[in-house]
Amino acid sequence: MLGEVDAPARLDALHNLGDVLEQSGRTEEAMRYFADMLQLSWRYDNFAKAGAAYSRLARGYRRFGKYDLAMEHLRRAHELFTRSRDDRGIASTLDDMGRVNWLRGGFGQALEFHRQALTIRRALGDRRSIALSLANIGRVHHDTGAFKAAINQFREALDLRRDIGDLVGVVQSLCDLGGVHAEDGNHELALELLGEARTMARDIGDKLALADVLSRAGEVKAAINQFREALDLRR
Repeated sequence: MLGEVDAPARLDALHNLGDVLEQSGRTEEAMRYFADMLQLSWRYDNFAKAGAAYSRLARGYRRFGKYDLAMEHLRRAHELFTRSRDDRGIASTLDDMGRVNWLRGGFGQALEFHRQALTIRRALGDRRSIALSLANIGRVHHDTGAFKAAINQFREALDLRRDIGDLVGVVQSLCDLGGVHAEDGNHELALELLGEARTMARDIGDKLALADVLSRAGEVKAAINQFREALDLRR
């Protein structure tokens, strides 16, 4: 039998294993670990861990396009994080609710959730998470054609990520900025930003990010009729 003393370590182990599986693209396997984590959390009345388990299960459902189930799990997570006074968990759940609404095309609701998350994260002073919320808000503005607002959010996220040395985040922010400038017709600046992202992705050895950057740069080249260069970038 699992003893009381062993429960926190077991919960952390289930959480960590689920994380590793999720990051490697094995979402279904990860969800089984998060489901086990949820059951164990209830067994020991650990509301914060139960909230985390609901939150991670929700992300799995979101990846599979099961948005109603994702929102149901996120609401439960929010209730549990509120009950345990876990502000970081509350902010994370609100941000995830925003992402689900964004994917469903509910841009107004998405902005509301992301802004609530941002307010909490600013109060906590968690700059990495602040940058994440800013980027999410920027993407909603981008998708609704509010390019100036999107650029402002992406630039603030970029500055924060540079300050804290989040190089993967910097690459993402440069891509975000490149994308919105390209759509706004400023192709030269878009290619400059994507070029910087390309160099950084290569320097840190992030092959997935590099592939994304090259694909985006190819799209910009194609948009300005530089088709040969666009093809070269995608090879």
